[in-house]
Amino acid sequence: MFAPLLRVFIESSQLKNAPVKKPIAIGVANWFAGDTLGNFKSWFFYHILATQHDITLTTSPKDPCALVFGASFREEGYHFFRSILDFPQKRIGHTGENERIDFNVYDFGMGFDEIEFNDRYLRVPLYYLNLWQMHANLLKHTNTPFHLETTNPTKADFQKVHPQIDSLAREQSDPLKRGFASFVASNPNAPIRNAFYQELNTYKPVAGGGVFNTIGHLVQNKHEFISGYKFNLCFENSIGLGYTTEKIIDAYFAHTIPIYWGNPEVAKDFNPKSFVNVHDFKDFKEALDFIRYLDTHDNAYLDMLHAHPLNTYEGKPRFYQDLSFSKILNFLQNAIECPHLYHEHTSFNHTGTSLKHAFLSKLTQIKAKFSRAQDTR
Repeated sequence: MFAPLLRVFIESSQLKNAPVKKPIAIGVANWFAGDTLGNFKSWFFYHILATQHDITLTTSPKDPCALVFGASFREEGYHFFRSILDFPQKRIGHTGENERIDFNVYDFGMGFDEIEFNDRYLRVPLYYLNLWQMHANLLKHTNTPFHLETTNPTKADFQKVHPQIDSLAREQSDPLKRGFASFVASNPNAPIRNAFYQELNTYKPVAGGGVFNTIGHLVQNKHEFISGYKFNLCFENSIGLGYTTEKIIDAYFAHTIPIYWGNPEVAKDFNPKSFVNVHDFKDFKEALDFIRYLDTHDNAYLDMLHAHPLNTYEGKPRFYQDLSFSKILNFLQNAIECPHLYHEHTSFNHTGTSLKHAFLSKLTQIKAKFSRAQDTR
């Protein structure tokens, strides 16, 4: 269920503002689509640093700054941003993709991998950011079932936007009296996910709202749609150790049981009694047998549905490795104060790895431009 997960997140996100905020300049390189600086301000990295600093942002490599944030090279290639390689200053990378931080390019990094690299890396999986975005969105609604102290709520009434989730969260509707399972994904290039969808369909029809669309239209409200079913197929688009994205969080929010695949070690992030972990089974047929059991045994289903999503450490539910805003702040502060530049950079001599990334990024740009030209014909 989502409410206890949200409570732990809120507790983990508490930070006190500094009595006197120190001025700091932060650079922003290839940071996703659209308004680069506006987009960066919507991420919790900015919010966390803003509790201690008066921040000035820049996108120019010529401006002095304490730290430069860069997103994944994949995003850089997609959206034609100024390359992180143009910035000689201290760099910190974050990726929300199933890819590795390149420490030949970045001095510090944050991503999915569970690695130790002195004080230069922190695991910050995308699902934790997703909880921040969900919480911020909930604060803009009135009448939520999660007992939040809303500030400056918009006219959006949670009960009207998410009537089914509201009813489930308030225990005013029967979670057993729903459809079997749902699946919403826009990327068709995920063969494992597609194969499991077909396997699941051999037992009962699975409602598809994107790929394998069975409803005749696109889903306008994903969370409300998947809340109408007992299970949600939430496979990642690829497999990777530590690669846990927002997909399992979406299912928890919708008060449906996640059927998960992607990170073989996902049970470190979430309580294995709160979801179906396909990695636990020798094959899809064995996983389907367990799902069939839950579907036909109400008490077993309800036990899993109502289990706390997080694991318990020292008698208290917590995020894996005690992830919190305080931990992220300490990591960022250390990066800012570190006197060393670890990346290899000169004006005329990039590393082989840097050149490889620059070449691949430029190739992606050319392909995207060619594709757009083809579309206009």
